[in-house]
Amino acid sequence: MHLPRFKIGHDTIKTTLAKEPLEHHGHHCWGLNHSDRNLIEICPKCPPGRRLDVLLHELRHAWNDRFPRPHDDEGDADHYAAMTACILKQIMDQGGPGMLLAMEMDVLTDFDPAKFTGTLVERGLDRRHACNVCQQPVGPGSVLLTSPRPHPTLGSSMVGLAFYCDNCNHVQHWGELANTAGNPTGVCCLEPEYLTPEETRAFCERNPDKTAFHPAT
Repeated sequence: MHLPRFKIGHDTIKTTLAKEPLEHHGHHCWGLNHSDRNLIEICPKCPPGRRLDVLLHELRHAWNDRFPRPHDDEGDADHYAAMTACILKQIMDQGGPGMLLAMEMDVLTDFDPAKFTGTLVERGLDRRHACNVCQQPVGPGSVLLTSPRPHPTLGSSMVGLAFYCDNCNHVQHWGELANTAGNPTGVCCLEPEYLTPEETRAFCERNPDKTAFHPAT
């Protein structure tokens, strides 16, 4: 599955073809930058020859969200040069502009809290994890699992995993290949991602016994 990624500051921005045509404020658009999700979507109807222009447009938004533009001309030129050099290197490292022709839809990251059916402990597993951001350890009783489902490209089963980090106040979720018993093997097939604050609140309210989160009053 080809999903180009770009490192901007401390964040890794994933790019994918959207599953549906994109709109912004009621108007059709070729691309959208979701800074709160570290995600750039490109409209599936965007002509392949325009994907590079659209990607650079949205990466400019993503860059400015993390590194605000200077107000003077020289500072703005340096700002643009730094972004261009950084993005150009990452494009070439991932196969050059032609990589955009191989972009696919991200069919693995449809995060649905309702699909989580149990924890590692309830599956008889004692694996411990840690938050990728702050390294706080998380016990197996707080790591939720989905039922196994087919991986769309590898021809094997996978499970989704997620936990709430009370230190960062976010939910980290990822995917691992599953064994014949439907349990995670530790082999990652979907890189960790993080829910937005609104999604995190909904996740914690749905799973109060698995988190230490309490809504502010």
